[in-house]
Amino acid sequence: MTTDEKEAVFAAIDQGQEEFLHILERLVAFETVSPPARNTSPLQEWLASELAQYGLETKIEDFYEKDRLLEAKKPGSAPATHHNLMLNGHVDVAALENQDLWENTPLS
Repeated sequence: MTTDEKEAVFAAIDQGQEEFLHILERLVAFETVSPPARNTSPLQEWLASELAQYGLETKIEDFYEKDRLLEAKKPGSAPATHHNLMLNGHVDVAALENQDLWENTPLS
């Protein structure tokens, strides 16, 4: 990546900072505490909708009872010369203990 390309990426991040923070705030607000687990479907569905707005193809599949997995992809225009990127993760959070010690609610 050239210096100009890096600067363009950083400029785009700076320009979109408010939107990125709004998305992060929304992601954190979903109650996906584990235990009890099996409570991520609303988040997966919201995230699929958000990603579709950015032109990604999304698919949600059943995983466990009351739990689903999201797959999203955006096909490239030059697969022979450009590599793929795959991100993998989970969206649940560990048990929220000692909440009386928090200055703000953990999901905000």
